[in-house]
Amino acid sequence: MKQLIDAILAALFVFGLSACAGSGAPTETANPEQILAEKGFTRGKEINQLMNFQIRGWQYVDRQNVILEDGPSRRYLVTLAAPCHPLQNAYSIAFTSKVNTVTRNDRLLVRQAPGHPMTCYIDRLYELEKLAKEN
Repeated sequence: MKQLIDAILAALFVFGLSACAGSGAPTETANPEQILAEKGFTRGKEINQLMNFQIRGWQYVDRQNVILEDGPSRRYLVTLAAPCHPLQNAYSIAFTSKVNTVTRNDRLLVRQAPGHPMTCYIDRLYELEKLAKEN
């Protein structure tokens, strides 16, 4: 009987740990400017398009904003027209652009898992500037 109780307590302990594992997910309480500052950036001027653009990487900001990396020093903020809920757990993103330019008329395609990607409409594009490091 004691072994059964110990087994049940051990199972509950493991279950409790797995339930806590999801509690560390990022919250959506900070505004995008705060998140950008934490990442070392500030929003620059608004632009109409990204010319000869190639995604080299991307960073999640929140469900309506994503940072795109174009080369070692160029970063852009893409702001979506509405929250794109799959963006938080996306493993790939792409654009609907048919040429080598991303504009406000394009859509962001977000894929979380195998299957069809979700389409999220681009609202604005911004250059990002690095914040000066404080000593």
